[in-house]
Amino acid sequence: MMSVELVDYERWRAVNKSGFTLFDYLRAKQMAGECSPDILVSYSKLFFPEFVQIEEMIFLKEQFRQDNLDRLRSQGIFSSKMEYWMNLLAVGDLIPLVPDLFSEEILQKIKRCWEVSLNDAFPEKTFEVRLVYDDGDTFLVFFQVKPQLSLDDGRVPATDGEGV
Repeated sequence: MMSVELVDYERWRAVNKSGFTLFDYLRAKQMAGECSPDILVSYSKLFFPEFVQIEEMIFLKEQFRQDNLDRLRSQGIFSSKMEYWMNLLAVGDLIPLVPDLFSEEILQKIKRCWEVSLNDAFPEKTFEVRLVYDDGDTFLVFFQVKPQLSLDDGRVPATDGEGV
């Protein structure tokens, strides 16, 4: 994983006693009112979101809306495609003033946290977590990957209309 130089932290560390850590820096910023508890909790939920399970589908709790689920169903969209569209989060909007170098590191860390969170919450399921870059916007999304039939599962494989 890449690592960027934390210029503000290094500047703060240079003017304070040696031995100050990144956690001391966070504590000082919070105590100075530069980062409210609401913001800290909100960002922690971005990195480690809560999920809701509807039937066999998994959704981000913060984004789940029943009317969106009903609308997608009425359009004939189900399963992984429904998870994709309902879990698509515009993460670039959440860190708009962050320089690109920091932005990419933050996005990769959020992606990894989602992978870990999904695996922890649903160890029996397989998910794909993707960063999607589209016309200057950045999205993070997850959806279930359904297992493919193998030739060893006892079923006859499809054959392009020939044979079976």
